Amino acid sequence: SFALLKKNIPLVDFPFDKAKKYDFMICHSRDQKSFGLTVLEEGDKKDAAILHTASFASDLTRLFKVTTQLPYLSNKGKINDTEMADNGAIYSLLDYTDSKKDDFMVNTLLVATKEKQQLVPLMYKGEPIINSAFFITAQNEVLVAGMNPPSKKDYCSALVFGRLNNLTQFQIDREETFNKELLGKLSNADERGLKKDYYVRSISQRPNGMIDVVLNYCKQERYSTSSMDVGGGRLAQTTEVEDLVVLSYNNNMAVATHHIPRRLAQEEKGMITMVNKQKFSIPQVFTVNNDLYLLHLDNPSNFVEEKKKKINLTNFYDCSLMLSRLDAKGKITQQQLISFERKTAFPYYLNFRVNKMNDQNYVLTAEKYKILSKDVTSSGALLKIN
Repeated sequence: SFALLKKNIPLVDFPFDKAKKYDFMICHSRDQKSFGLTVLEEGDKKDAAILHTASFASDLTRLFKVTTQLPYLSNKGKINDTEMADNGAIYSLLDYTDSKKDDFMVNTLLVATKEKQQLVPLMYKGEPIINSAFFITAQNEVLVAGMNPPSKKDYCSALVFGRLNNLTQFQIDREETFNKELLGKLSNADERGLKKDYYVRSISQRPNGMIDVVLNYCKQERYSTSSMDVGGGRLAQTTEVEDLVVLSYNNNMAVATHHIPRRLAQEEKGMITMVNKQKFSIPQVFTVNNDLYLLHLDNPSNFVEEKKKKINLTNFYDCSLMLSRLDAKGKITQQQLISFERKTAFPYYLNFRVNKMNDQNYVLTAEKYKILSKDVTSSGALLKIN
């Protein structure tokens, strides 16, 4: 079994089958008075997937444990995100492949409380929205944003906004069509909208009430190399990261659209490494006072202030961790924080993470040694933002 222990005394345990795969996440309430644990047990063609949810007080007293059988006979799902409201409710955003098209993921939101569990489909005009994210406000209201169902040509024409109503129903607030000015700036868009490889990275709220929605472009393609190539006939993969977009809203009205151009791509032969396309390359989004900050990977020559017509392409080992700040007046400033010094394969960057300690201090961690520095074998570093 999978267990959480306190002084070797089991607080909670979940059944564990070594033949299955498991996905788990930990979340905390904003007031730090409680935390939650979610474990997704994969399904198969005969058995439905199962989501286990447990909640604990800060002193490790168990508040509740529930098990929910999901309506998915599939092993292709994952937990996209898990968050906990101050009222104790735990929300898990689940990704599963669409029943009609296997090449994109649709979202459902599972709400777990001590009293009940509710699986809420995120639907718009009878079709599932895709590539979604959610945010819990200080008033425990759950806001959701996602791309509208893509057309036959795999373009999404609008962003769909909604909220959870009474924890049981997804209520649509509005559909925001992408404007022509934005579409003209992006390399993966045309008059039909954004390509379906755009994901809602995050939704956040500033103290002044401004709502920011961050969009991330990330695409992975698999293919077989030519038998004529060196080492040919093997599986290969290309990972591409491009334009970053921030959409800002106030009083339910769009007030600004900001475009941060970038181009990153890397090919790997003989290995397949899947990323969380929603969050990969933007490890942190946060607010300080009324400014929005983004920590993201980029080529440092692509500064917004320079307004270059040509965006420079780079691979991941030549990129840097950048800090972009969008202030309350809508001005973007950028700073190069750290460059990766190890020239190595793409998987070394897969599990690069930025963990927030507080508004000024962040811990950088990497699964592999020496990508942060050639001379230091540590896989972690402390980042201070003044």
